[in-house]
Amino acid sequence: MIVGFPPFYHSNQQTMYELIEKFPVKFPDPVKHKIPMSEEVKDLLSKLLEKDPKNRLGTDGGVDEIVSHPWFEGFDFDKLLKKELEAPMLPKLSDDLEDVSNFDDEFTEQDVVHSNISESALNLVNKNKKQFDAFDQ
Repeated sequence: MIVGFPPFYHSNQQTMYELIEKFPVKFPDPVKHKIPMSEEVKDLLSKLLEKDPKNRLGTDGGVDEIVSHPWFEGFDFDKLLKKELEAPMLPKLSDDLEDVSNFDDEFTEQDVVHSNISESALNLVNKNKKQFDAFDQ
């Protein structure tokens, strides 16, 4: 989420797995990609993506080891847990159900692909719908 794409992405899934298993994480060039990253966040991500699980951040000290990393300095985790933090950006919403202004053109300009759902699958969805009544409350 920091840079907008995964650290080991490749269109070929097998190649992507090899990148994950064998190659170090590469960070985008701040000038070429216009994505500046602090040394602290690079260090955090490198330690979280460490190949050897024994050496990975959080292995010995758990979540406390992770949240005490310098990149999180000054972050109030107590407020986060109490849901007292203010969002740094709130999207502007309209009453227009077709308003897609908060989505990138890359996605809104894609052709719509309709999915066909079988009668039995639809019945299964409707049968289990009640279990999710309070999902968004």
